[in-house]
Amino acid sequence: LGNADGISHVNIDKSVEQDMAKRIVLDAKVDYPAACNVMETLLVHKDLNKTEGLDDLLMELAKEGVVIYGGPVAQDTLKVPKVDSFHHEYSSMACTLEFVDDVQSAIDHINRYGSAHTDCIITTDKKSADTFLQQVDSAAVFHNASTRFR
Repeated sequence: LGNADGISHVNIDKSVEQDMAKRIVLDAKVDYPAACNVMETLLVHKDLNKTEGLDDLLMELAKEGVVIYGGPVAQDTLKVPKVDSFHHEYSSMACTLEFVDDVQSAIDHINRYGSAHTDCIITTDKKSADTFLQQVDSAAVFHNASTRFR
């Protein structure tokens, strides 16, 4: 058995413990960037834009050598290069970041652009977590765990 695509997502919900989110995202991206379950797209709730927690996470990713590309909203807001396609698997120290309105927007994005491999939500909101776990159509779906969970 094999898998040709590994476009895995991490969704940071608006109800989140920032230090936990940072640890999970860093592990999901930098542990082994060529793996099929490495984070390729980071979806962040729009309310976290321009917060200290997101700024700190972006600085840590940059310090690790991760290049951030932005979807239409993030590219404009964060002044990062625009991603050509949400269907892109980097398999390297790069990822796409986009802002989403809510957990349903994140689910819709993942089900449209993901590869049905591995996706996770980082949240302290049980309802959001349960909705995500039930509606994301992927082989492995996690709550508060890295996509590199092994």
